[in-house]
Amino acid sequence: MEIRLLHRRPWLAVDSDVSSNELFDRFEEAATMPERITIEKVTDDPGTGELVLYFVEDGPWPADPNAFDAVLKRIQDKILDAADASIDGGVAAVYPDSIGKRIRIQVDSPNGCPDQLDQLIQNVDKYLRESEDYSSAVKASQFVSGIRVVTGHMLGRFLTTAKSSRAT
Repeated sequence: MEIRLLHRRPWLAVDSDVSSNELFDRFEEAATMPERITIEKVTDDPGTGELVLYFVEDGPWPADPNAFDAVLKRIQDKILDAADASIDGGVAAVYPDSIGKRIRIQVDSPNGCPDQLDQLIQNVDKYLRESEDYSSAVKASQFVSGIRVVTGHMLGRFLTTAKSSRAT
């Protein structure tokens, strides 16, 4: 059976003071999920009961703002592709024990998490929880009971505490 994904994709790396309504109104053209998505690592977290999908994004981070935004857009697309694959059963097809679990999409940046990446992750997590498209899709999904997006830094996973910004 072919699963077509037509979730609209907003560009979420915006100023943190943008309202939720404004954030959800900033849509680009509808996009479909690629045929395949590559996830660096998948594990169960017995402490939370979540299936964890890991992406490693560790720079080097571009100094040019436009190039940096392009990197953030690529990361956002990977996260939303992973959410789509989770909601629509692509992850469950490979990991059948994940059916009905909460999914944690975790972006790890062991050598420092730029403020812009941290803000993007917070915006994507909020979008997945609050947008009508995704919140209703999660509720209706037979494959997941919830999705959250975090960084390893948010979970205290890395000792590096210095927040890096765009390279100089």
